[in-house]
Amino acid sequence: MRKRSLKLLLLLLAALCVCPAYSQIGLRIVTNRKVYMQYEPVYACVTLRNNTGRVLPFGQDPRLQGFIYFLIRDSRGRTIAKRPGKEINTTGLMLKPGEQRNLVLPVNEYYELDTPGMYSINVCVAHNLLPRELKCVQEATFQIDSGIEVWSAKTGVPDLEGKKALQVAKERKYSIRVLTESPYKHYYLFVEDDDMVYGVSRVGREISSERFRVEIDMLGRIHLLMPMSSKVFHYLSFSIDGMNIANSYWRTSDTIPTLYRDPKTGIVRRIGGVAAKRGVDYVEYRGTPASKLDGSQPQAAEGLVDLNKDISLTDSED
Repeated sequence: MRKRSLKLLLLLLAALCVCPAYSQIGLRIVTNRKVYMQYEPVYACVTLRNNTGRVLPFGQDPRLQGFIYFLIRDSRGRTIAKRPGKEINTTGLMLKPGEQRNLVLPVNEYYELDTPGMYSINVCVAHNLLPRELKCVQEATFQIDSGIEVWSAKTGVPDLEGKKALQVAKERKYSIRVLTESPYKHYYLFVEDDDMVYGVSRVGREISSERFRVEIDMLGRIHLLMPMSSKVFHYLSFSIDGMNIANSYWRTSDTIPTLYRDPKTGIVRRIGGVAAKRGVDYVEYRGTPASKLDGSQPQAAEGLVDLNKDISLTDSED
């Protein structure tokens, strides 16, 4: 009876593990969303659990080197290539015996995920102290979509130094696209030209029949007033290179927030309304933060490990 109970206990423990009980590294992979706009960051959270019974360091010494890489395939089963010169650097990561860590990684920075379509993603770990490479049992899936364009305009790139007076003026295109991620429709701002995409930003959600407002000033900067409700609006402005340069919230009072473009100077101002109070007049919607991709608190967690120090771990506001 005792042997039978012990066997049952072992089977239950194995069922709770993310990967089979014989794996020396437990693995799990999830993404923060199921649908992404083309060119926006695709974040994955890789959960590692050290089942080796000893410290597992990822160091520079060849004997201590470890690697994390993804296996990504499109809907036709074709393997997605890595971006040239892009490798996931795990040097400095150290897992204590039994420790579990979450690694948040911007997958699109390492792999060529610029083409719309359905994708499957899996994660593999190799280490010189492990007898073999390990792959997660359950892969994740996600979709990249180009969205539907609902507004666009072109503007010239300003010559602020006056050195290109005799050259043909360069153009940039602003466009707003809609991406459906059930049950919501999200607005994205694209800044691009014929050669390059300068910026992709999530700027709002579709709110019933409320319409966003757009103006472009004399320096080619775009100004947006995105409705958050019938009385609250999110004001944003972006440079011609796609950088966010203004971000505030306004609500209707005795006047309604709107955008005004001076016909003589080309200066654009947000006018009307009063400043909205966060938590009172509106609640910021950020989607699923990349720092909470796994949806639960890991056992014996030592916190989040960010292997790319330059990325943002939360989605854009809208």
